[in-house]
Amino acid sequence: MVEIRRILYPSDFSGRSFQVLPYVRSVAAKYGAEIYLLYVARNLHLHTSGPRQHKSSSTLIEKTLKELEMMMDKFCDKHLLDCPNFRRRVAVGDPGEEIVRTVEKDNIDLVVIGTHGRRGLEQTLFGTVAKYVVMHSKAPVLIVNPYRVKAEE
Repeated sequence: MVEIRRILYPSDFSGRSFQVLPYVRSVAAKYGAEIYLLYVARNLHLHTSGPRQHKSSSTLIEKTLKELEMMMDKFCDKHLLDCPNFRRRVAVGDPGEEIVRTVEKDNIDLVVIGTHGRRGLEQTLFGTVAKYVVMHSKAPVLIVNPYRVKAEE
């Protein structure tokens, strides 16, 4: 029998990404699994480095990470406060790579990820991050297209 103890829910906190959460919570409740919430900020160093790098770059990165942590706190307070088992983390880097790294590092059993599903024909089913995760993750990946899910009231 399949055992699901750890579910990774990577989110970009866009409005539609919240529509994936009921699937995450449902699977977690069914299996008594712990939810791992992950937000990945694209590599902030790329935007603050270069020939004109200012000393305040590291301050900007620190400020941005603090703001992301506060955003994560608000999300957890609103959507996961009644959830008995969850962990949360903000990471910096390439989203696909960080998701796959988290799968390996935390022994994730299932990834539940949304896809934007809005781009051209090739990207209709998979967003670029979701496609990368499907191709590289050692854990199974459940992809939810939030544009096809009825919004919760």
